[in-house]
Amino acid sequence: MAEKLGFYLRHSFNDLRVNGQRTFFALLCIAAGVAAIVSLQTLAAMIGSALTGNLQENNRGDIQFQPSPSVLDSEANIQRGLDEGVLVKSTTTFFGQQLDEYAISTEGIAAIQSWADENFPGQVELTYRQPLVAVIELFMGTGKGAAISAPSTGKQITQVSPLIIDAAVYPYYGEVITTDGRPLKDALQNPTDIIISEQVAQTLGVAAGDTVRISGASEDFTVRGVVLTEMEVKDPSSGDIFGALFGFYYLDRHSLDLFGDVIPRADTVFVRLQDPARVVEVDDALRAAFPYLRTQTTEDLRQNYTDLSQNIDQLVTIMGLVSLLIGSIGIVNTMQVIVRRRMIEVAVLKTIGLEANQVTVLFLVEAVIMGIIGSLAGIVLGWLAVFAIRGAAESLLATDLPFLFAPRAAVSGLVVGVVVTVIFGFLPTLTAGQVRPSIVLRPQDNIIPRAGRVRSLQCAVGLVLVDVMSIARRICTLRMAVMNSEVNRTEPSVA
Repeated sequence: MAEKLGFYLRHSFNDLRVNGQRTFFALLCIAAGVAAIVSLQTLAAMIGSALTGNLQENNRGDIQFQPSPSVLDSEANIQRGLDEGVLVKSTTTFFGQQLDEYAISTEGIAAIQSWADENFPGQVELTYRQPLVAVIELFMGTGKGAAISAPSTGKQITQVSPLIIDAAVYPYYGEVITTDGRPLKDALQNPTDIIISEQVAQTLGVAAGDTVRISGASEDFTVRGVVLTEMEVKDPSSGDIFGALFGFYYLDRHSLDLFGDVIPRADTVFVRLQDPARVVEVDDALRAAFPYLRTQTTEDLRQNYTDLSQNIDQLVTIMGLVSLLIGSIGIVNTMQVIVRRRMIEVAVLKTIGLEANQVTVLFLVEAVIMGIIGSLAGIVLGWLAVFAIRGAAESLLATDLPFLFAPRAAVSGLVVGVVVTVIFGFLPTLTAGQVRPSIVLRPQDNIIPRAGRVRSLQCAVGLVLVDVMSIARRICTLRMAVMNSEVNRTEPSVA
């Protein structure tokens, strides 16, 4: 058994070397498909790891909650929130229609804090983010705080998201650091201090120390720093789309006095627990006491990210398989050419004693070797491709994606590459076992057989037809010779 395996391996490696150009083409097809699988699955693993790496930082707390009026909410719950003074309603006009928006009043935040102190003493701490402009006004680029201009450059940007926070405690987990290394609490010291995102800084052409003007404000602001988008935008699909696309800026709560009669309220409240293990217990009690609030816990975020990662993984796996199947056309063609060019060699091997199944195994081993080499090359190419596509994924998700060696992606790429290569290379290897030893004596009949009984029968019928046509051609030749001889015999009598 070992001797046969050694013969198969030596013979296969020698043939791959001799047919170097065609071997390289087949290996390239395999490597391209495997690289697609490995790179995309590795990227999916990196996304899952980045999203679930620090759930508290991504959620800005153990729990965050917002007003939850929607078409699916009970009007009674909404009215209850208004009656209890927890919710406040504001109305904006959009193309002639009145649209209602809800926020949490400062009295409501105090009521929620009192409820938490009574039911979970010493466990709950709250901070919130103050809205300065309604969502519709932000969409239209109007309203207080929706536009920023730079007197020094004369440039303006609209649809900028204002984030009014308590700089002393925001955020509860992690830190928002400016590009020059300062946190929010150190940069926002005065009411006229502002920190802008990189999109705003690039559009306006300003930097730290420059002066900007915000629509609706009574005074100019001094830029105290610039932050990267991923410092605040953790999930663009969950409501941070404007911040991801057009930029944002930070102001401390003390800056509200510069915008006239802005009513203090909260659009998002962040909760920090002394014991994060009680997050589900606190969340259940909070939703039961305030059913008009929509909560999101770190566990909810973990489940969302896990589902997202699994969906991405399934999608990229299918995309990789499709690319590998397309590349399998090259594998089939390469194996067919190899079998066709080696028919005399196969006939000699069968003449010296190799059986049809042994010849098939010989070519099958060659296909396996190509699958292994091509898949290993594809794994390396896939890892290199991750560096090329990681930037696009980071821009889409607005988060850093540290490179991650995913063993599962490499193993699956190797297995899939070898299996697909063997499957698509099996039919040509099967036909190699059907080569007749008589080809050694008649090399001009170098016709590749077909696999299977039906195809063998078709091949036999074809050979019979060739023989019949050859006999008919000979008969025609003899008849023409006879006719010529008869003409030659009649010519002297005519003379």
